[in-house]
Amino acid sequence: MEQYGYPRQIEHNQSHHRLLSEIGHIKARLNHGDELITLQTIKDWLMGHIENEDKPLGAHLRQHLD
Repeated sequence: MEQYGYPRQIEHNQSHHRLLSEIGHIKARLNHGDELITLQTIKDWLMGHIENEDKPLGAHLRQHLD
């Protein structure tokens, strides 16, 4: 992202940091038998991240790699 001057790099990185900060809560839910809620949380984050962060990043990179 840095190499190709991605303008939303900070937001993209913050999204990853938020997930990492939630890992403890996610792990605790798994240990308490809340697997479905935990998996839904991860799925929601991942789908949102792909749609809102990864797709724009991919488009930016494609513009600079062509």
